[in-house]
Amino acid sequence: MRKILSESRQLLNKKVLILGKNSTLSKFIYKKINKERFNVLRIGKTELNFLKKNYKKNLKKTLKIFKPDIIINCIGKFSLNKNSNMNVFQINFLPTWEIINFYMKNKTNTKVRILIIGSSSYSSPRKKYMLYAASKSALNSLVNSAIEYFDKSKIHLKIINPKTFGGKHLGKFKKKVNEDINKVVKLVDKYISKS
Repeated sequence: MRKILSESRQLLNKKVLILGKNSTLSKFIYKKINKERFNVLRIGKTELNFLKKNYKKNLKKTLKIFKPDIIINCIGKFSLNKNSNMNVFQINFLPTWEIINFYMKNKTNTKVRILIIGSSSYSSPRKKYMLYAASKSALNSLVNSAIEYFDKSKIHLKIINPKTFGGKHLGKFKKKVNEDINKVVKLVDKYISKS
């Protein structure tokens, strides 16, 4: 009993930063997070806007002021080849790179857990969405390299690569999507509960 009380007190003041607050997954995660145990800040990709020059400054400021114990990056953009452009790559890759880069330059004395939501497309490219798959492959490679870089430090990274879900492009598969999202939310909850 004493151990449980001790753990709950430690989690009470944990700060969780969720990037991509408008994504379907982010909304499910936010509903699951115990608001009594975690102080949650949610930011959308429009607030950080990784397509404009000031995104680095805004993200850096957020990380310095909020000082999150846990970061969950749900920012992502799905795209078919017909409407693919570099925005897909920037949105799927840059937020994670900037988080990693921040902690490479700013050492921390407290443990920070960073959870990146990738995609199963990283390992199984599809001809209909090549740039999307390439961006998720680059993201996966980046996170795995960062895991090695931060080995034996206070920074812990993990990437989850679920099947693609959410968005209008799913059409008739929408029912299956909720089952997949719930599986991912359970993995996220397990990860943040370790903190």
